[in-house]
Amino acid sequence: MRSKKALVVFATSAFLLLVFGYFQIDEAQIHTTQGATMGTTWSVQINSSNSVSNSSSNAAALQAVDAEIEGLLRHLDLDVYSTWAAESELSRLNTSPPESTFIVSSELMTVLVMAKTLHGKTEGAFDITIGPLVNLWGFGPQDIQDGLPDTAAIELNRRKMGMADLVLDEKNLTVLKRKPLTLDLSAIAKGFAVDKAAALLMQKGFNSFLVEIGGEIFASGLRPDGKPWVIAIESPLHDSRSAYDAFANFGEAIGVAGSGDYRNFREIDGTLYSHEIDPRTGYPISHNLSAVTVIAESTAEADAWATALMVLGPEAGKTLADSENLAAYFIMRNGVAFEHTYTAAFARFLYPKQGI
Repeated sequence: MRSKKALVVFATSAFLLLVFGYFQIDEAQIHTTQGATMGTTWSVQINSSNSVSNSSSNAAALQAVDAEIEGLLRHLDLDVYSTWAAESELSRLNTSPPESTFIVSSELMTVLVMAKTLHGKTEGAFDITIGPLVNLWGFGPQDIQDGLPDTAAIELNRRKMGMADLVLDEKNLTVLKRKPLTLDLSAIAKGFAVDKAAALLMQKGFNSFLVEIGGEIFASGLRPDGKPWVIAIESPLHDSRSAYDAFANFGEAIGVAGSGDYRNFREIDGTLYSHEIDPRTGYPISHNLSAVTVIAESTAEADAWATALMVLGPEAGKTLADSENLAAYFIMRNGVAFEHTYTAAFARFLYPKQGI
């Protein structure tokens, strides 16, 4: 039988590695549940020693919150944000006729408003109307076409975009499209779902936990051993997984997200094309920025900013992150090696090297 003092090295995710290894943790004090949502996996780890008690009533509360989280994530995926489920709110909005008023939920409106705000702050580098280009390059729900899209097709699909053509009425929860638009919320919806799960846990009295969906994370409080939740930034390698650097929440409630060019890509005629598409050009990014990690008050913000900074590239991205006082960590390719930089706001989260 395995000892309760297990050494768990890495729990891997898309662009971040959760570092529980390197420490001896009593597994009996970590309540874990997991599942699948939004085309990826989710997991929740709760410091049960920090909840109301370790009694049977606490065990029942943990089981109950597990079920609530699972139901919440199923609802947000299938009922609201899915572009694959035809009856989801987003799918119906995408197929709704232009110049017609479409009533949306508060969950969808909140994300749309955040996306529109970030579109303005990034001067178009973040654009949820990018759906036609995502599909054209083979990263959406439509069938993948062979070969490289030609210039005419790219320009045609760019003309199908336009955040200015998306009119939001927050008060009445309505959306109006001035022309046909295909919205893609893959760079913000997972982060919002993480935030909603975290809010649910806090509402139920659990304040020390870690929620993760496909590499997007919300960390709060401390682990059972009194140490912070430590998260490793993954080395941006196509064919292996290892930690490049590490940071910690130090007891704070933080949202974390990463974006990179090395996990989701297509190879066309021997060239790798990233799923990160620059909405301003219509083409996948081609600069030397390989990965970005962002820490913010909410995971939705971190999720969207990570995508925007990845599109902007190392120089423009770092400049904007500095001006917005964002906690951001950048890894660039330099030949076969890597180099990195980070903003002043990120520095305080870095985990001491001797601690891992």
